[in-house]
Amino acid sequence: AGCRWLQEHRRYQLPGGPGFARNLGEFLAGSGAGHCEYFATALALLLRLQGVPCRLVGGYLAHEWDGNAHAAVVRARDAHAWVEAGRIRVKLPGMKEVAFVPPALPGAHNLDNAMAAVLLGLGWGLKPRAVQKALKAFRGVPHRLEEAGLARGIRCVNDSKATNVDSTMVALRTFSQKNVLLILGGLHKGSPYKPLRPLVEAVVKGILTIGSAAAKVEADLSAAAPIFPCGDLKTAVETALRIGSPEDVLLLSPACASFDQFRDFEDRGDQFKALVASARAAR
Repeated sequence: AGCRWLQEHRRYQLPGGPGFARNLGEFLAGSGAGHCEYFATALALLLRLQGVPCRLVGGYLAHEWDGNAHAAVVRARDAHAWVEAGRIRVKLPGMKEVAFVPPALPGAHNLDNAMAAVLLGLGWGLKPRAVQKALKAFRGVPHRLEEAGLARGIRCVNDSKATNVDSTMVALRTFSQKNVLLILGGLHKGSPYKPLRPLVEAVVKGILTIGSAAAKVEADLSAAAPIFPCGDLKTAVETALRIGSPEDVLLLSPACASFDQFRDFEDRGDQFKALVASARAAR
């Protein structure tokens, strides 16, 4: 049957290369996804105008193109997925309802991701057994709430891909205890950090600031949690391991771009993991 693949293209990737989305025929937009759904619709229109057939399959809505490719027809469908009793349940047209065990990953956002993957997989014609096998085997991707190991009894988590405030909010929602040592800062992207305040007050026991945005982070989150100005990542990790206690969590989820001190977010995450590995080896 052949192998098909899905690419993710963000706004800054739209120009792309010569092979941009040539093998991509579907985008998924979850019900109630807000601006993400509008972006997916606009991107699909762009591809359709370039001659790439597109169909948007939503959790509760499907968007299909009309004949002239200049407008999207939106209507309710019975193609959708939901979570019930810890299982992902899916009902697609012409198929019986199927239940899947989700991947063992933290956070409601990963359930959303898994539902999207299931819908796309089944939409491409994969058998439910193959989809479940993939879900069971999936352990997440680097730099997205990636476990970096224990150092001095402190659980270290690499979420370097959190380059904006919304992503850091998603990360913080996966924690329920006030035991998070949060590394924030980097290259400021223009958004305020104040929306983090309720989550910081709930689960963060200390903020360690780095990068050129440190002063803005410290001003916006003043008194939400103790703040430790660190300047750079090495100092932040060393400080966290010094002030932290066993069973605390050291979370790199910077809410900023990385380009002031690193090549990119992968470089930042890799350096964080290397610092954690060094601390583990030194015990």
